[in-house]
Amino acid sequence: MTASSRSPLVCGQLIPGPLLIAVLAIADGRRRERFCSDGCGHWWHRLSGAD
Repeated sequence: MTASSRSPLVCGQLIPGPLLIAVLAIADGRRRERFCSDGCGHWWHRLSGAD
């Protein structure tokens, strides 16, 4: 296994890729609710075409 194909280490434990993606998606949703709820100009919010 190469270093680039390994899952990241958190607290000495490997986190599987799909779990990491899910955790980051939840964190991003919460961040958007808190900081971008009144609208913002972040270009990356428009990548999915949801806005």
